[in-house]
Amino acid sequence: MRNKNYIIKILVILILLIIAMQAVTALGVVPARTLFKIEEGKTSGTLKILNNQNQDLRIAVYATGEYASAITLDPNVNPIIKSDESERIISYTVNFPENLPPGRQEIDIVILELPSDSSGINQAGVVATTSVIAKILVDVPYPGKYIQSKLHVDSANTGDITTFSVSLFGKGDEDINNIGGTIIIKGPTNEELTRLETNSISLDSGEDGKITANWKASVAPGLYYAEAVIVFDGQQIIEREVFVIGDKSLKIANLIIDKFKLGQIAKVDVIAESVWNEEIKEVHAELDVFDESGTLLQSVKTAAVNIPSLGKEILSGYWDTGGMSIGNYDINVKLIYENEISEKLFQAVINADNIQLSNQALTAQVIAAGEEKKSSTISLLIVAVIVLIIINVSWFVYFKKFRKKKVQGE
Repeated sequence: MRNKNYIIKILVILILLIIAMQAVTALGVVPARTLFKIEEGKTSGTLKILNNQNQDLRIAVYATGEYASAITLDPNVNPIIKSDESERIISYTVNFPENLPPGRQEIDIVILELPSDSSGINQAGVVATTSVIAKILVDVPYPGKYIQSKLHVDSANTGDITTFSVSLFGKGDEDINNIGGTIIIKGPTNEELTRLETNSISLDSGEDGKITANWKASVAPGLYYAEAVIVFDGQQIIEREVFVIGDKSLKIANLIIDKFKLGQIAKVDVIAESVWNEEIKEVHAELDVFDESGTLLQSVKTAAVNIPSLGKEILSGYWDTGGMSIGNYDINVKLIYENEISEKLFQAVINADNIQLSNQALTAQVIAAGEEKKSSTISLLIVAVIVLIIINVSWFVYFKKFRKKKVQGE
């Protein structure tokens, strides 16, 4: 019953959200942003009000903001939009004052959807409305030579070419003759790795441009730091950005199960190797044991460790094999860290006093200590016996032929 009530509540919330979204999207305006330059002086523009749901609408349009008086709206705007009108065009003029401070200034033109009757007025006397806003922007240049910049770094893997791009915006009232830069790449401990020189460009007032440099990322995966020193006509600015090479990941180098005895508690060691250039914290391993039909039989969890930059660590846990029997199994090993998972599947052959482990990527076997020497010795003895048999058979055939030739000669 509680689950049923919970589902009903969720459905009600979803319905209310859909209704709210429909109310919001019933009215629209394009363009949402219009940019002017102060040098343009008095100018004009238009807005398109959208009747997205083809309803009868009542609207009100006005400007707001510190410089709202710079906007003059068409006084002949009809506040009624019929359901058969998909859009309504309104015009306005812009006449910014001459004393605007440098930088980007903005004015909002607000389009309100008014209720069709008094039903939209609540007990507090506030009219319930929906509104959309069109922003009118103006860039006022700074005196002299002035630029704004932004550094971008493309993602890349180890060994790939990555591009450093500096976007430049001429915000001063004077042209810039020459802009160039140096990209300084630093490692995770702030050590400098290399320096790259960008191309050079000129930049007119009010225009934008870009300078770039390329770098082959012959480094380990991890976090790196880029510092762009941008020089233009005797001035300098610096942009900084953190970027990533490759993916933060760990590798499962090996699985070791030492001194295995069926029915007892076995110590399991997962060898984890980091290919990341910073420490990865709180890493633990989970081992899932499956039988040949794919049924999960047991799970083992190790203690958590921190793995150093480009280092290796052993994650240890304990496996109670009391419920296991002799046979073939799959052991899926997972490293879990920072919302990431690395996995490797091992095949296991369980015997009474040893366990043999292998995986498809690495065919080498890992055999429980104490049994390894014994197994190796047996293998050598078998090989030696086979070699002796081959030698004896060869000598027997040789002497038989030799004696046959000797008898024929007599």
